[in-house]
Amino acid sequence: MKLSILAVLASFTSFLTFGGVEMVSFYFEDDNSSPTGYTTCKLDQLNQLMSTHHVQIIEINAFADLEGSNEANKKLANDRANFIIDFFKLHDEDIEVRIHGKRKVPVNFRPYSWQRVDIYYFLGEELDPITSVKVEAEETWPEQIVAEVKTPKVPEAEKITENVPVVLAIAFKGGTNKIQKGSQPRLEQLYNTLAAYPELNVHIRGHVCCGNNKLISRKRAKVVFKYMRNKGIDKKRLSFKGYSNYFPLVYPEKTAEDRSTNRRVDVIFSRKQD
Repeated sequence: MKLSILAVLASFTSFLTFGGVEMVSFYFEDDNSSPTGYTTCKLDQLNQLMSTHHVQIIEINAFADLEGSNEANKKLANDRANFIIDFFKLHDEDIEVRIHGKRKVPVNFRPYSWQRVDIYYFLGEELDPITSVKVEAEETWPEQIVAEVKTPKVPEAEKITENVPVVLAIAFKGGTNKIQKGSQPRLEQLYNTLAAYPELNVHIRGHVCCGNNKLISRKRAKVVFKYMRNKGIDKKRLSFKGYSNYFPLVYPEKTAEDRSTNRRVDVIFSRKQD
C-alpha cells in the first residue's frame, strides 16, 4: 500500500511548530456528510486560524465506514471531501484530494472513527494585523492608460518573452483584492493572448505594498486566475501564487505612487514542452 508524502510527514507533526505541516481530522455522522458537533467547532477554529495566519491546505483524505459496498463508501467519502472544499472555498486550489472510502491507511494517531476527513496543511507566519486591514484612499486610474487598452490587442508571438515578469496594468484598492474600474481591458488582453497562443502557459503573481501580507497578494493573483478560468482557459495552463511584498518594483516606498506601483499583479509566460 502506497502512502502519500504528507502521510509520512504526519508522523513528524508532533515535532512541528509554525512553518511546518500540520494535520487535523474532521468527523462526520455515521451515514451522511453532516459534521458532528465537535467537528463544527474544529471547522470554525481552522477557519479562524486561516484569517490570522498564512495557511495553505495541501492534501485532503476522505474516509467512510458503512456496511454497504465499496462504491457507496467512496461516494460518501467524496461527499465529505466536497463538504470540506465548500466550507473552506477551496474549489480553485491546487490540492491533492484522496478518496479512500473504506480503505484504511496507516496513521500515527488513534482515530475516533473512520467516518472522517483528514486535512494536511502548511501553517505559516501570523498575518500582520495592521496591513491585513489597512485600506488606503482609492486612486484614479489614469485615463490615458484606459484609452490605450479600449481595444485589447494581442502581441506578436515573437514579442512574448518567456520567464520574464510582465506587469498587468490593473489597479487594486489598497489593502484589498478589489480591482478598480478601468482595469478590465488588461485582463481581456491577457485572455486574448492566451486564447491566441494555446502553446502558452502563464504563472500569475500577486504582490502588495506597505508590509508583509501574503494572503492579500494571493487573493489578487487568484482574481486574475478565476477571470481566465471563467473565460474558458484550461486550468492546466494556469498557476497563481501570492508573493507578499518580497519583490517590490520601488523600494523604499515613500509616496502613494510608490505604493500603487508595488500593489500589482504580474505574469510570467512559458511555452509547453513538446
